[in-house]
Amino acid sequence: MFVDGGGIRHIYVARLGPLGIFVLALMIGILFAMMLVLVLGAFLIWIPLVGLLVAAAIISSLLRAYFRQPP
Repeated sequence: MFVDGGGIRHIYVARLGPLGIFVLALMIGILFAMMLVLVLGAFLIWIPLVGLLVAAAIISSLLRAYFRQPP
């Protein structure tokens, strides 16, 4: 940032070259991959938990029906 004598501020932004565009695309790709890993990790943690809950409900239902039978 440069300040002129009159107090006017100028910000100079350089144009991106081929290497800069490549690095920017690489950074965006890495960020996207990290977010995807986090989302899939959270999803993969919930799959066994839901499976356990479903199995517990089925076993509970079977046991309840077994113990309610008249002798």
